[in-house]
Amino acid sequence: TMPGSSAWTLGVVLVIAVALIWSASTVLVQAIFSTLEFERPVFLTYVANSCFVILLPIKALRSAVYDPPATGLLDQTAALTPAEELDEATGPTERGAAERASRRSARLAAVRGALALCPVWFAANVTYNVSLAHTTVTTSTVLASSSAA
Repeated sequence: TMPGSSAWTLGVVLVIAVALIWSASTVLVQAIFSTLEFERPVFLTYVANSCFVILLPIKALRSAVYDPPATGLLDQTAALTPAEELDEATGPTERGAAERASRRSARLAAVRGALALCPVWFAANVTYNVSLAHTTVTTSTVLASSSAA
């Protein structure tokens, strides 16, 4: 864990980074709308949000490398305590199956939550991009910041 002051400093740096990225992306979107005369906020939102799909294979690869499923009896019993080794009611095979079922259940819950949030997220982004097409960056930023409070 991090000491209090370094965690606070990291938090401040991350907040500043988010603010800079938010401002840069807002300026970029407005430049696309005005300079390139490409006023298609729904299309732009669709393309930008579709880029999140790139993260799925990265997550799957990371899970495969850092959290591989146990393949044999030795892999499953390596971390058992002596008391767990003696417990015949829940052997290593049942524990492994229960753990896999628990992970699958957690993934399904995450997918359901994402599917429920997806339309709201898309609508919010479309609304913000439409506002960028009709106002200045400053106005959109102030409105978005004050409406979240």
